[in-house]
Amino acid sequence: MSIKEDLFRVAGLYYYQDDFLKKLNFDIDNDDYEFDSSSVELIPEPENKHDPNAIKVMVNEIQVGYVPKEITSFVRELINSPDFENMKILIVGTKNGESYDDDDNVTEDIDLSATVFIYTRTESDDEKPKRTNPLYFKIELVCGIVITLCSLITYKIFAILGLFFIVYSLYQLNKRKNDET
Repeated sequence: MSIKEDLFRVAGLYYYQDDFLKKLNFDIDNDDYEFDSSSVELIPEPENKHDPNAIKVMVNEIQVGYVPKEITSFVRELINSPDFENMKILIVGTKNGESYDDDDNVTEDIDLSATVFIYTRTESDDEKPKRTNPLYFKIELVCGIVITLCSLITYKIFAILGLFFIVYSLYQLNKRKNDET
């Protein structure tokens, strides 16, 4: 059994970063941030007034953003799949200096990004069930015969059309030659 990894960047991170930076205990004295957690949850938010298909991304019960709108159905299929294994989130950031908030207080200007990794189980070629039922081979045989017959019929039609054009061209050339003399 092997593991397949799908990932996506969290949308709307900017709107939640102040809250989760405080609550997730990033090292404020460091210029670079990194937070790696397997305690990520994806929670459907059908009451969302902007998008009833929205899925919010939570880490340690703190919202960090949303699954991008374009891939919510794909992500929903992955996490509801019987092959779903687990998820983790990686949040990285860098300080860009200072900025001012609405009250003219100095705040840290931080660029953050968050990536969610979703892991699902996949069968390797060795683990896939072998086709030993004779019915499979009979179906393949019938399909092969039908494809061969269709090819021959199509080939004959094209061959007849080709011969028609050759005969017609020869007829026209001969007729033109007779008209010139």
